[in-house]
Amino acid sequence: MRSTRWFWLCWSAATTCSGLRSQGFGAKPSKRDHRRSKVEWPEAAVVPPIAPSWASVAARMDSVRVDGSVAASPSDEDASARLNSVRVDESAASVDEDASVIFWRDSARWCPYCASVEIALRERRVAHTTRLAPLRCYGGADSKPAEFVALVGSDGTLPVLVVDGRVHASSRSALAALCDEDRFPAPAHPSLLGGADTFAAACERDAACLAAERELAVAYGSWLLDERGGRAADRFYRALDAAEALLESRGGEFFGGAEPSFVDALVAPTLERAAAVAAYWKGDPNIA
Repeated sequence: MRSTRWFWLCWSAATTCSGLRSQGFGAKPSKRDHRRSKVEWPEAAVVPPIAPSWASVAARMDSVRVDGSVAASPSDEDASARLNSVRVDESAASVDEDASVIFWRDSARWCPYCASVEIALRERRVAHTTRLAPLRCYGGADSKPAEFVALVGSDGTLPVLVVDGRVHASSRSALAALCDEDRFPAPAHPSLLGGADTFAAACERDAACLAAERELAVAYGSWLLDERGGRAADRFYRALDAAEALLESRGGEFFGGAEPSFVDALVAPTLERAAAVAAYWKGDPNIA
């Protein structure tokens, strides 16, 4: 068993769509039931998830300083300032420090594209240095570290992976670099290519999975921001059903079959975020 299996356990609720829908909420609903239906908890059948309200979460955030100490009164800092201040010393490295591989990710640790690269780094056992920068949407354009700006400019996006001095400024490019088995040979670095010789060959073989992943991510984003319901919700559920069908056809727990692949690294962060926010924002615990 891989030493990094603990990492995948953290994503276990996200790697299977059926698990997302049923975990802790009884039987999986039918395809018709989970579209646009108001959830009514069966009396004495299941226990609704006990989660704090947004108001209680906000109160807790306002009462805790960035350094972890309790503030005497609610903070006057706005959300943008708090997000941009939650980051470690830019010179701090991960436990597996390796100056030849540097991984730049978001300071709030919520970017799904950064999470995909982090999964690949962990699963392939690639020693690396991790550094943090705020996402542009956090309102911290002026607070990006000088080293990051020097690499990709002030308009640079995350994630960024640097391998042997070469900059990979997108999650797909970073995954391709991490799946280079000449640079990171097996068995020291377990493969995420599922038997393919190259990342390009694996992408061609798994084109249907990659198309499903893209549709799921786009549909989820549209559903999350849509306040009217209807088509956006239907599109997301269709994408979720399609991803589940593909997963079941792979003959194992992962899109890679018995072992995780780079496709799993791409899909898991979207599913994890869907599970985390659906009950709060959409009142849909079938996804949580």
